[in-house]
Amino acid sequence: MWASALGAEVTLISHTPSKKDDALKMGAKNFVCSKDENWAKPYAYYFDFMLNTADNLQGWNLADYFGCLKVNGHFHNVGMPDDRSEERRVGK
Repeated sequence: MWASALGAEVTLISHTPSKKDDALKMGAKNFVCSKDENWAKPYAYYFDFMLNTADNLQGWNLADYFGCLKVNGHFHNVGMPDDRSEERRVGK
């Protein structure tokens, strides 16, 4: 909502298709379901900035997400793992 209110074109990427309607109501211009095959291809080198709020990166293909960033784009992770084993896995 904040980014949209400030004039950014917001795209929500989620593995949960049921979030689409809420995302669009809150100002997202686009919704992408990361469970769809080849979801990242249309967004190659597309985003300047990605904000990740997920609390679990287990099973993620980070290359898909990083491939969506423009050169010198920024990926910020603000999600806190809710499982201590995940925290140890990422080297915390």
